[in-house]
Amino acid sequence: MRNDRFITITNGSTKLVIDRLGAQIVSYIVDGVQIMYQGALNPDNAMWKATAKNLFPNPGPIGSNNDVYGELKVEEYSVNDKNEKHTIYIHNGGLYHMGQHGFAQSKLFNVKAKKPSYAVLSLSSATHQTYTEYPYEYVYNLMIDLPTKNSFHYLTSVQNVDQKPILAGMGWHPAFRLHDSAQKYKIRFRNLVKNEQCELEEHVYYDIYDSVITKSKSKIISGIISADIELCYEIEPGRFIPYITMHTEEPYLILWSKNREQASQEEFICIEPWNCPPRMISKLTTQDKTESLKNEGAVVVDLNQRSVLEAIVFVNPEYTKTFCYTEEKK
Repeated sequence: MRNDRFITITNGSTKLVIDRLGAQIVSYIVDGVQIMYQGALNPDNAMWKATAKNLFPNPGPIGSNNDVYGELKVEEYSVNDKNEKHTIYIHNGGLYHMGQHGFAQSKLFNVKAKKPSYAVLSLSSATHQTYTEYPYEYVYNLMIDLPTKNSFHYLTSVQNVDQKPILAGMGWHPAFRLHDSAQKYKIRFRNLVKNEQCELEEHVYYDIYDSVITKSKSKIISGIISADIELCYEIEPGRFIPYITMHTEEPYLILWSKNREQASQEEFICIEPWNCPPRMISKLTTQDKTESLKNEGAVVVDLNQRSVLEAIVFVNPEYTKTFCYTEEKK
């Protein structure tokens, strides 16, 4: 593993590490406390094999063999020395293949800019062989910034450099480490602006499991216009403090975790802002249907335009103070 594969940015004692493979955050240490799920570093003990995937250009699954959108079949492909299930789909007379959550997660990003407290990484059709998976010309950038020691700003953007509109779904799939039993954590929504599709209520404490998600199955929440999502910890019976607050203005939110198979495994919760629903790629057909998919929630970027997905994450210092001693012992 080359040393230049990992990018480190800092703000005071806070340190954040980005893996250029997939441009995912693999470590975020605040006040001595590791915020990101670290189980993926131990393949024999991992509940999930990643930490914070970037989902482009198709968040979620591609589809199933029962869909009627022109999808042909699912095959196994060798990608980065491992087999992935890729789905073959049709677009404008051509055959393409893509795995769940898109290809950005498996590509080595270039470093476009680097300062002590921020980094910009880039992926493009001009420098990567992605045309067999994605029938458009694009530039995909990711920016991570540490504006304060207790927060970071995450932003991805897609620039259309093609001669036609492009389908450009994006999502972020971060797994936040739980430092105590999952039963001690709840989720609530503050400053919630929503449309009629959204059934969330502001300030209600939702159990992570049962009322919000079922373990190993994701919960898709649509209709958010703007929200501060708080992952809260029960510091004593009936009293909760925020652990993580994520501000998002993306229309879809996915909550996901996975069953713990043994006591030594870290528990985590994924809080994922997406800008579109899943399976948009599989709805392409032998004719160029890109523009019409806007009506189904797809993100379509016009010529010379770009689309942006962003989130701001704040870590509560009261929470890190609670767990700092435990982390130092480890």
